[in-house]
Amino acid sequence: MNMLDRMYTQFDAACKRYKLFKVETIGDAYMAASGHDGVKDHVRRTFLMACDMIRAVTGLLYSIEEQMSMKSKTLNIRLGLHTGPAYGGVVGRKCPRYCFFGDTVNTASRMESNGSPMCVHMSKAFHDKLQHYVDHGYLEDFQGKMQCKGDISVKGKGTMTTYLATVLPETPMPQMKAPPPSLPARLPTLPVSSLFTTTSRLSSSLAGFASQTKDLPKVKTGWRLLGEGDQEEGGGRSLRGGEEGGVGDGGGGDGGR
Repeated sequence: MNMLDRMYTQFDAACKRYKLFKVETIGDAYMAASGHDGVKDHVRRTFLMACDMIRAVTGLLYSIEEQMSMKSKTLNIRLGLHTGPAYGGVVGRKCPRYCFFGDTVNTASRMESNGSPMCVHMSKAFHDKLQHYVDHGYLEDFQGKMQCKGDISVKGKGTMTTYLATVLPETPMPQMKAPPPSLPARLPTLPVSSLFTTTSRLSSSLAGFASQTKDLPKVKTGWRLLGEGDQEEGGGRSLRGGEEGGVGDGGGGDGGR
């Protein structure tokens, strides 16, 4: 709890600095959004906040008790970014608060869960909008590297082209894996499903953030064959998304770490 308090205090300061809207925290997952208030450079603000979050984490060290509990001395985080239309409003009567819903929230969650430690993982939609600011020199605080991760299999979305960005000089760019071999047309593949319904619309840039220790679990991607007696996997989880779980969409969908 003390570690999360120190970390979230740093994240809240970054949120205030770039004028993002802190949506919620669930466990070790942090979610913020920009663009819902009409700002035009919401992609730039969101990306710079993500970079500041990684820098802030490098200065956080576990106490002796925390090291014994977490079996680690340092903290690593993954970050996922996506931009697109979202839906916002206050739902329910108990503890009402402003929440975000929609496929954009779900996709930000998937970017986080398929990301790499201490890297910013972003969708092609987010990268393409961010490239404008890179080309015109508006990312003055960014000294890292960007690289296309290629096509990856994303739960609930199918195949997506994504990009990775490193922030710290000492962070190596993860080695990109070759895509899985194509299946013959007659063989079945594991299906994917859509998990969200929507209400009122607004435009926003959503970022799902989460923290984990060094030993991050591997993300399952790709495909497998279904044999006799196997059942197709489907469905989803509420609030926490991805293979490992993550930030909620504020009200009842998958979220991103």
